[in-house]
Amino acid sequence: DLPAYSEKGANTGGCLINDTAWINYEESQYGWTVYPLEITSYPDGDSLLLLFRGYSKNPIAFNNTAHEIFIILKNIRIVTTDDLVKLNGKTFILDGSINYGGFSDSNGIIKKGKAVGQIQFGKVEQRTNWLVENSHVYIFAGQYSMSFYINKNFALTNGRFDYNLYRPD
Repeated sequence: DLPAYSEKGANTGGCLINDTAWINYEESQYGWTVYPLEITSYPDGDSLLLLFRGYSKNPIAFNNTAHEIFIILKNIRIVTTDDLVKLNGKTFILDGSINYGGFSDSNGIIKKGKAVGQIQFGKVEQRTNWLVENSHVYIFAGQYSMSFYINKNFALTNGRFDYNLYRPD
């Protein structure tokens, strides 16, 4: 089962991949924390990479290769953490060429798929009086759905995410 959609910083997320539950996770490996959501703003500030990490509730689904889901949004300028609020309430169409998504390796470098669909940001706002490691904390919530083909059709439906997000030092 997927976690319920919320916009309160519940630190949950997931989607259905071809009707099989896929859940975001956080884990520690070799002393490093692997976060369930990573956001990369490219140096020119013209695009954004969202990388969702997770696992399938069915261990043999997709040959257990769908560990990361990526979404690339172009022509959006997020230079500082405070710029994240520009996403509040915004919807982006994934057209399969400029904005798109798919599966990725754990670093977001090798990307497969040119998905069409959409991502809709819900509440993206700074939490009042919250600091972690001297960094402001943001609620970062939204929903997504997309479809693409990599040797077979993939439909990602009921996607949702709701995190307390901050920039670790």
